[in-house]
Amino acid sequence: MSRHPRALGLIAAVLAGIVAPPESILPSAWAAKNLVVPDGPKAGEKWSPALTPYIV
Repeated sequence: MSRHPRALGLIAAVLAGIVAPPESILPSAWAAKNLVVPDGPKAGEKWSPALTPYIV
């Protein structure tokens, strides 16, 4: 271990990046990015908070 003292720091940095929590996002932004309308005239399209702002 004394031959590579920076290896532990490098491994710790990589692991910290892997287990870091995801960035905060508003529910309405998440929904607009991830939800797809299942039926109706907008079926198959991404959900828009402009159509139903009271949901989020």
